Amino acid sequence: MGDDLIPQVEEYKKSLCDEKFEKIPNNFSPRSLRPTVRWWKRDDVSLEAANNDSTSAQLTFTQPRRSTKKQQSKDDVHQRKQQHQVSSQPNENKPKKQIDLESLDILTIDQVLEPLISSTYATEKLSKSQNLVNSTESIALLEAEIDFMIKQAMAFTNNHTKTADEIVVDSVLGLDCEWLPDAECGKGNPVATLQLSTRRNSFLIDLQHLCQASRTLNGSVGTDTDKELSRVLQKLFSSKTLSLVGFGIMNDLGKMAASFPHLPCFSYYSSVIDLQSISSIAIPKVDRNRFSSLRGMVGSLLRKRLDKIQQRSDWTRRPLSMEQLDYATLDAAVLPVLLRRLMETSITIERYNGNFFTTHSNLKLTVRFTPLEEKNILTTESELVEALVYHVPMGKVTNMLMQKMARQSWPASHATPPDLPKLVPAKSGPTKKERAHLRKVGPYGTDPKPKPIQLKDLQGNLDNLPLPGTLLGYTKDSCVHRVVGHEFMNTLPEGTYIGFNRRSGVIETTNAWMIFCNFGGSKQNPGKRSSSGFLRDGKDFIFNVNPTNYHGKSSERTLLEFVSSNHVAKNQDDKKILFFARDGTREKYTYFGLCECIKCFPQDSGSVDLLLNLMDYNHLVGDCSFSSDFKELVQNQQAISEVLINARV
Repeated sequence: MGDDLIPQVEEYKKSLCDEKFEKIPNNFSPRSLRPTVRWWKRDDVSLEAANNDSTSAQLTFTQPRRSTKKQQSKDDVHQRKQQHQVSSQPNENKPKKQIDLESLDILTIDQVLEPLISSTYATEKLSKSQNLVNSTESIALLEAEIDFMIKQAMAFTNNHTKTADEIVVDSVLGLDCEWLPDAECGKGNPVATLQLSTRRNSFLIDLQHLCQASRTLNGSVGTDTDKELSRVLQKLFSSKTLSLVGFGIMNDLGKMAASFPHLPCFSYYSSVIDLQSISSIAIPKVDRNRFSSLRGMVGSLLRKRLDKIQQRSDWTRRPLSMEQLDYATLDAAVLPVLLRRLMETSITIERYNGNFFTTHSNLKLTVRFTPLEEKNILTTESELVEALVYHVPMGKVTNMLMQKMARQSWPASHATPPDLPKLVPAKSGPTKKERAHLRKVGPYGTDPKPKPIQLKDLQGNLDNLPLPGTLLGYTKDSCVHRVVGHEFMNTLPEGTYIGFNRRSGVIETTNAWMIFCNFGGSKQNPGKRSSSGFLRDGKDFIFNVNPTNYHGKSSERTLLEFVSSNHVAKNQDDKKILFFARDGTREKYTYFGLCECIKCFPQDSGSVDLLLNLMDYNHLVGDCSFSSDFKELVQNQQAISEVLINARV
């Protein structure tokens, strides 16, 4: 540094000492003597210490400072406690505690129905919230309520003051049915009562009293009361502004369609919502088991107990008791309340923001039931009889009350309904097993299914075997085809195949045994035959057979009998043993040549270890193109199984 710069530097130092800078140290010490702290971990205490005149308190905001528990501030401890409290709060995705339904208070209909409000008809015609519909006058009261609901729903739709979900929730009617219970849950009994409920009124429609019993398609169309009730209900069921909500509602609708097929009102429903389908989406998966029944859903959402004692009562006895009336009307009245609660859950609000039914338009369905005639055959001019079946677009054929019905359902938002069911010729095709066979061997036309030619009855072409070390294929069939010979395979009839147990490790022909070993290729997964492996650098091979496999009918038993008898007689010229192996399922089988059995070692488990000598060992290690692969395979398997094999041998 030049002498002319020294005065300027001294003057600059003096100016720093005279002038104070806020929160910046102006008295410096050597860095090695100053405690340091990361800049992003600074606080008011650190900044104040940095400006302290005491040299020992100076800080540099560059390097980390080791902190101890004593140096932790109270604010840090308080902050950690707050974080722990937040993390300990219940999460809606975690399973909630199981609710003891028996400990809850019983739900009453007054707790779910809204009080009667003033309207042009409510105070004059409806004096109570529960109404029994069993006459022409009571049918008129039901029609008045339906007209009011339709008018109100249209007003909600036109003024655009509500979200799409709010319009749906405010425009639904709960629907439920009751019938005579029996040992089969009333499967063969017609519907006795139909319950419909709005937010203010619940109606029990005595179908058993008002409607005639189930009739065939050729019967009468019903009485005047039947026609009047059908007209009123059809106004509700076909309305596009009102929806029906139920729990397992499809069963109730099908039961009514089968009970009264002569009434057109029970054949078409414009908008149907099932609470079971709604809960499968609006409720987390961990809590859905509590919503599998109506009683469980009421307990979970309303914290009330739904009394089901009257469910098993006699619904065909007249007059109905007050307990039955309360139970039936409550079952229908609680359904709109449950739908509202499901739409008000935090998950539904945050995720869909009032557009749940817009997103899941398939949850509002239009349902149609069509009675089907019993026509199963069609006779043509050539006197051929052809089987016919019903083709039901977007639906299926069901049987209820000895009545065959076609049930079709499609999203209510679809403008075009599917076609009606129609009779079509039944498809005459192969069975499931035959289709699997066709995928394996190809089509064979109208001829009967060919039988396989058993491999044990064929003779192998041992004069034209592949050279030891030849890669054959990924399946045992590729090895069998080479042993049998391509000339024989070309003479097989079309569609015929060679049959043998493809799961067994030993298969046979009339003049040879073929043994297969599939190694795992690793010490962690030694393969299906971990008890088999090479010895003496690949000159010998231990092969484990179990004569009890496949109930003693496998080729392993006959192979063991063959080598045992020939080992005693010292004669193995009758049949040859061919050895095939691969390093794993992703590798091809390799032909390792002929083997001869030197000795048998019975095991406590009932299996037997065969000590085989590789007769083509010199060719395997002498062939330069294959010797490296063979040696690598031998080293891998010998390292894996040598301990086990030596212990048994």
